[in-house]
Amino acid sequence: MTTPTALFRAYPALGEMLDALCAGRTWCLTGVSALLHDGARDYWEITKPKHWQRLPDGRLQVGIGAIGGSLEEGEGVLECLEREVAEEVGARVVVEPARESLFVYEESRVEAAAPPPAAGYPLPALFTVSRNLHRQSVLPECEVLAIVTFGARLAEEPSLGDLYGLLGVPRALRDEVLRHPPPAGDLQRLPGVTLETRTALPPDTVLAPVWTARSIQVLAQQGRPLPQDGAA
Repeated sequence: MTTPTALFRAYPALGEMLDALCAGRTWCLTGVSALLHDGARDYWEITKPKHWQRLPDGRLQVGIGAIGGSLEEGEGVLECLEREVAEEVGARVVVEPARESLFVYEESRVEAAAPPPAAGYPLPALFTVSRNLHRQSVLPECEVLAIVTFGARLAEEPSLGDLYGLLGVPRALRDEVLRHPPPAGDLQRLPGVTLETRTALPPDTVLAPVWTARSIQVLAQQGRPLPQDGAA
């Protein structure tokens, strides 16, 4: 098992929960993402065209993801978060501690851990955990992969950075939008929604939460609030 050590030194219970979920299989923490907001809106990535696909009915499916990316060799979790946010939306953030950490395993099972606060290290809000289906050639030693997610408040206005697109959704609409994402055209007509893309999305675009956003969709469908909501 290879992990960024500072996070699990600060919160051993988080590593123990991952061990329990994986039931003896090896796991690796491979990515970091942010529940990025400015107090009024949450912000989501519109995935790049290379990840889009046509559905059997001909509509174009485009992913919605959290802001974040892969850990680089020797990189700490919080350092990765700051780097990825700066690259993707060109802004600094303030990382916010959660009340507890939720673990979404294989897009269905949800567990929680609420370790006591660790001085100088914010508790993450979420772990997305699933079998290693797509990175076996890079991480053959890891049977299960995990992404850790923190709440983060923007300290500056976001820009498009190196993203294809950036979606802003009023926080009050988040669960509604993620439970049953409307077509892109309908979504843009909702009050307070912002959408900036490098080129216009085709009119038949449907949006589908992926990775961290998919975990939050699972929580919304189960009626479970995010542990970041209302955190101090």
